[in-house]
Amino acid sequence: MSRACYDPKGAVEMFGRLARLQPGRSDVDFFDTHPSSAKRVEELSKLLPEAYAVLQENPDCVGIQDRLMGAFRSLNVRNRSFDEMID
Repeated sequence: MSRACYDPKGAVEMFGRLARLQPGRSDVDFFDTHPSSAKRVEELSKLLPEAYAVLQENPDCVGIQDRLMGAFRSLNVRNRSFDEMID
């Protein structure tokens, strides 16, 4: 994700939200085909320093992120955050 100029923290936040929507899920991953969202948050959080280092190595990312944030903010779809919608 960092090589594509995405903020790597976004994946951690998204899987954190998903984990809140999966209450009572077992932490035993043996029978699952994918790791639990909580496990993904744990593992991705460990990788954040490396991911931000990759992001900083690409000078084009700053310009891309600024343009995308400007475009995103110009969209006036709703004034509610995702957290407010799922609570």
